[in-house]
Amino acid sequence: MSGPPPPPPPEPQDMTAPHADHDRSTITLMTNQFGALLEAVKELNATMGAQKTTMEGVKSTLLEHGTKFDVLIKDALKSEP
Repeated sequence: MSGPPPPPPPEPQDMTAPHADHDRSTITLMTNQFGALLEAVKELNATMGAQKTTMEGVKSTLLEHGTKFDVLIKDALKSEP
């Protein structure tokens, strides 16, 4: 006893052509959203560049202060009897 034959596989779809249900407004909206995403990425890159500069300054300051603390520690140890 066998059941009905399985349905035939669906026809392959052409993925290069836009689907009929994508109208102009949908494509325009997607284009606008993509443009907004690109602008956000550009702004993020600029922010990260500024942050890199700030962090380099922080590193420089910390190294400088560390050197000063080393000098203070040596002076304090010399002063002890």
